Amino acid sequence: LADLYLITRDERYLAASRFFDNEKLYMPMAMNIDALGNLHANQHIPQIIGVLRQYEATGEKRRYDIANNFWNFVTADHIYSIGGVGETEMFRPKKQIASYISDKTAESCATYNMLKLTGGLYQYNGGAEYMHYYENAVTKHMLSCGDISGPTGLTTYFMPSEPGAQK
Repeated sequence: LADLYLITRDERYLAASRFFDNEKLYMPMAMNIDALGNLHANQHIPQIIGVLRQYEATGEKRRYDIANNFWNFVTADHIYSIGGVGETEMFRPKKQIASYISDKTAESCATYNMLKLTGGLYQYNGGAEYMHYYENAVTKHMLSCGDISGPTGLTTYFMPSEPGAQK
């Protein structure tokens, strides 16, 4: 809806986008509080992409802060070395990712959405940390999750990280 507003400049779309604001997630992010533990990863990453698009539409600094704080929390305390997030689709408690090494880690669609968020944030401040994450997630996770046996379009849903695991 924020994208429709940016294309049309019709205020109804921007107003409608606010009906999807998730203050249970946004408020702690705006207050620089990591409240991600046990939230569904790929349910919330697209919401943060949306709040960043609302920032582009409105210039409201709070919206940028929500997106930037979320990204910083995820990449500092909720991420595997390959750039993937989540175990059984969930963010786990802060700084405990190493306790969740299983065959259901690093959901590829969550990484894809983190890449979208990263690109969006990079356009505003160009920090090297964004491109470091981007390169790491693409080369260590996304490129390895495709089916190399042929042009099937299949992908790995979870990227197992436990010792001896296979995708």
